Amino acid sequence: MMFLVFMIGMQAQDLKIHVNNKGKIGFVDASGEEVIKCQYESAFPFSDGVSIVSKSGKYGLIDTQGKVILQLKYSSISSWNKKLYLIKDGKKMGLAKHDGTIVLKPQYSLITRTNNYGKALIALGGKSSSNDNKTYFANAKYGIIDSNGDIIIKPNYKGLYEFSYDGKDYYPYYEGKRLEYSYHYTSDTLKTDCSYLGFSKNGSNIYGAGLIDDSGKERLKQGLFDFIMLPKSNMVRYYITKKKETICGYYNLDTGKSFKATTFKEAINNMKSLLSR
Repeated sequence: MMFLVFMIGMQAQDLKIHVNNKGKIGFVDASGEEVIKCQYESAFPFSDGVSIVSKSGKYGLIDTQGKVILQLKYSSISSWNKKLYLIKDGKKMGLAKHDGTIVLKPQYSLITRTNNYGKALIALGGKSSSNDNKTYFANAKYGIIDSNGDIIIKPNYKGLYEFSYDGKDYYPYYEGKRLEYSYHYTSDTLKTDCSYLGFSKNGSNIYGAGLIDDSGKERLKQGLFDFIMLPKSNMVRYYITKKKETICGYYNLDTGKSFKATTFKEAINNMKSLLSR
């Protein structure tokens, strides 16, 4: 099997793009012999035994034998990562494997690039809008996928926020990272490993956000607290802002119990008490 894969790889490297006298594109071998008929409008060099080709303005995939492994019906195809292609059907996006298997049907308005943790944002619906000359989708519903294209968090949330804001230089009482609002620009990538995210089902800000983990389970209901911090040891520090004071406290994700504190010292004591249980 390994020998066969090696030979296919060698054959793909030997195949070169060739344009005939009619302007049609195909592939020839090292001796100049036509191996894949010149019938395409465009073609990319083979990569892992696969080439992206187009005909009549539609794109698909072929193998080194010239066999179509993904129908030429997409408006564009590009490499998403080493394992998958990003396919577009008009304005809708999806993902496909190198063997032509569809991983995600092209029904998403947005699929971002994966970040360093192999996570990417997906979106359903929404209206294309702009801010600071950058594009985003207003009122879309967002979710998270991994580098295999598997859905980790279903796109059910109009607001989905990362714990990526470090405000300790401005707010000394902050512990760790706070939720950060994002427009989810089409050119952005996620910043964190998405072990925890804030969510909102009906809004576009982090105020009153709920908490969701990387299995897609909602751990805190929306609207319980005004602001929440990145959980540590299954404890969530929260803030409730009032006109004359800001109440802070901790919520235990395991027991569902919360402890309010009016001073920083009291908050620390409550934290120690909770961790000792």
